[in-house]
Amino acid sequence: MSPNPTNDYIVVSTSTQEGGYAIYNVSGMKVLSGIISNNNQIDVRNLVNGIYFFKTNNSNSIKFIKE
Repeated sequence: MSPNPTNDYIVVSTSTQEGGYAIYNVSGMKVLSGIISNNNQIDVRNLVNGIYFFKTNNSNSIKFIKE
């Protein structure tokens, strides 16, 4: 996932064809979810600045920072 930290979008590279994702805040509340495909951009402009965790259906969570 890149860039990290980000302002607008995160780009997710995945080896699977397509899958679901969820983004959680530091309190563990889901704030965004959807379907991704290889090198898909996810718009995070509407998220409040802070630390988030990105998780796909088949991976561990990845921490990223929204500035």
